[in-house]
Amino acid sequence: MLDVDAVNIPDVSWWDLACRLWMAGYRDSDIGRQIGVSRQRIGQVKSYFPARPWIELGEIEQFNGPSELTFRRWIAKGWVRRSPSGLYHQEDIATTRRRLLARPCQYPGCSQPIGIIDILARWCAEHSLEVRRYRYPVMNEREKRAHYSRTRRWVANHPETAQEMQRRASQAFKKRQRYKRQN
Repeated sequence: MLDVDAVNIPDVSWWDLACRLWMAGYRDSDIGRQIGVSRQRIGQVKSYFPARPWIELGEIEQFNGPSELTFRRWIAKGWVRRSPSGLYHQEDIATTRRRLLARPCQYPGCSQPIGIIDILARWCAEHSLEVRRYRYPVMNEREKRAHYSRTRRWVANHPETAQEMQRRASQAFKKRQRYKRQN
């Protein structure tokens, strides 16, 4: 027969309320205040509570989460729930992370996932360098026409500079071609 200490068995009514508040993301002091017991008492019995899905801001790195700045952007967009006590929902963090990693590349014809949790990232690793080098492949037709129009206008207003730039680009191209032929 088990010897049960009757003093450690909590009243069922406050126990249920404490469990519900714990799972809703309240801190020990908030739970104790609502139930009418001390924070220390909640700390003693919370080892019997089920694991809760809430973490503090400082625990995000342990959870393999984003940087604090990126995480604050997620909160601002409403992607991560926040408890009344300022804790954050683990499942929301994991879901947002998986969703951002699986976004398809926006480069035309590419369907690879981006693989970066940064909100601002738009291209996969293969195309990010190419897009930074050549902006025109990812422009739509309207943007291309506007870009070419601005370029023609600039060339018309600065003919000497445009001619010098064209001469240097031609020399660089020829130099690359010679290097390719030699190797």
